[in-house]
Amino acid sequence: MISYSTTETAKLVRKALKIKFPEVKFSVRSSIYSGGSSISVTWSDGPTQKEVNSVVKFYEGATFDGMIDMKSYVDQIMILEGESFPTEVHFGADFIFTYREMSAEYKASLVEKFEQITGTKYDDDTMYPTTEFGYYQMPQMYGCQIINHMFHEEKLGA
Repeated sequence: MISYSTTETAKLVRKALKIKFPEVKFSVRSSIYSGGSSISVTWSDGPTQKEVNSVVKFYEGATFDGMIDMKSYVDQIMILEGESFPTEVHFGADFIFTYREMSAEYKASLVEKFEQITGTKYDDDTMYPTTEFGYYQMPQMYGCQIINHMFHEEKLGA
């Protein structure tokens, strides 16, 4: 079995993101602390958090079960570069957290889309009916909440 440090794991995460999303600039930062370690991945606009998680979560070295308050370590099987057979590996970062940020330009495009859908002027602090957006769990939301939902459900250019 091969074990990667948190720093080495962060390099692998950065490489995997560059292959999958070559046009997006990601910030990949590792943190080491007494209870373990983690990696934070941040980017602006671009792919959804779900799309990025589908790439990076493979590199997590642990899981956490909140029902019994227990962290468990996990290993992965992968074919290493230059090898032809699978190898068991352990990644040093326990968890990988992803944060998608919204640029002002992207928010403006969502506001424009919002105004096209509703036919009304957008305001962060005004309540709007949500049925036009398919959010049937709540009959009304503030404009800023609707924009936030729109942001997390679509990727740039969609």
